[in-house]
Amino acid sequence: MAAEAQLWLDAAPVWSVQLGLMAAWAAVWFFALPALRDRVFKPVIAKKPWRDRWTALNRAMIKKMTWTEFDEALAFHTACDFLSIITQHALGGFMAMPSAIGLQVVPGAIRGALARHGALCEAGWELQDIVVRSCFFVFTEDGRKANPPGLLLIFALHHIMGISMVVPMNMYYGQNTYYHELVFMLQLAAFTSMFSQQYGFTLDPKTRAGLAQMQVSVVASCLMVFYSRAGRYLVVGYHLLVMLYTSGARVMLVGGIVTLLSMSVVNFNFCAESIAKLRKFMRMRPEDEAVETQIVDASSPIEPCPMSPVRASSPTSFGAAQERKKEN
Repeated sequence: MAAEAQLWLDAAPVWSVQLGLMAAWAAVWFFALPALRDRVFKPVIAKKPWRDRWTALNRAMIKKMTWTEFDEALAFHTACDFLSIITQHALGGFMAMPSAIGLQVVPGAIRGALARHGALCEAGWELQDIVVRSCFFVFTEDGRKANPPGLLLIFALHHIMGISMVVPMNMYYGQNTYYHELVFMLQLAAFTSMFSQQYGFTLDPKTRAGLAQMQVSVVASCLMVFYSRAGRYLVVGYHLLVMLYTSGARVMLVGGIVTLLSMSVVNFNFCAESIAKLRKFMRMRPEDEAVETQIVDASSPIEPCPMSPVRASSPTSFGAAQERKKEN
């Protein structure tokens, strides 16, 4: 029994362990995401003075991305769900960090196990997201409203790439530090960029201090994107392909080339978006009449924005408009 438990703790290269852990992480996020959304983010944000501005900017961004108009309550619900998924990316990225940066105070075996769990953390979220999103799209009206077909296609491509890569890499190359670094970079870059955007939405761009903080966060986000999605990504990707080639893993080499090229196309778009966003934000002035509209026009998340189905409760019970009615 102890030996079996150790296999699971180590995320050992055993098919039953890898698939079981991915299912376990899927179950964790199935329950954790709505709990974070409804019990942490909604109650906290509902009391903040910037609640209405934050909701309005997220609502405008959702419309820009999906060409779908959400009412205020559903936009608030979806934006809080977004924060829950940012939390997942942060956890997955930080689990891979000790191995990615060579943190020697953590034993090597533990660093490897944490990195493999970090990859499975992301794959588990993607697995449950595909299942939950598809079910709610098929069976509920709210699910169809929150998940336009075009967005479902984006998510399907994004998730399938991640799920198809993680388990084989954990099985055969689970101790490779370049693989751990790739897991770390992709999740950390997503977390940094999404957090930066959501933090910016809480600031008042019509004040010099608010706009200045927003511009600093955009610069930091841009630097992270270029490090993790361009410069270092190419170096890490090259080393992984060389490793697959020299080890004679032809099938995985072909899969790795397809995955890395697909991600390179996505990364190129992210870098272009980041440069465009940086240029627009640096030109903004607090006195501009349409500064908030300009912020939405310049904003787009580094990861596909999670327009999640309504799961735990009706979004209207936590919407900003409904909260104001209760206060009155």
